[in-house]
Amino acid sequence: MIFQQCIELGLPLNFSELRKMSVFSKDMKRIGKIADVDFDLEDRLIKGVVVKVDGGEAKRVWKGKLSLRSPRVIVPIEFVATAKDAIQLQYPLGELKDIIKKI
Repeated sequence: MIFQQCIELGLPLNFSELRKMSVFSKDMKRIGKIADVDFDLEDRLIKGVVVKVDGGEAKRVWKGKLSLRSPRVIVPIEFVATAKDAIQLQYPLGELKDIIKKI
């Protein structure tokens, strides 16, 4: 199931390649790079991707009060619109700040 889901979304099957992918909002504002993948092992599906936020505007959106490292957010896999050389999400940055939580 996980491999089929990766193929349908256009995600690479190799985790090391996936970790190098950049993530952008619908309005092409950089959010960051994939740091990890959230799996549901019981259903054998990808639930989401953990993104290390390093984009300028995105960092201001999810920045904590006492943050010594880059914030991380979990993006539900349903929010992925395309995954070619980079991942583009279905929502602009302004909407994402309200529906994606920092972890």
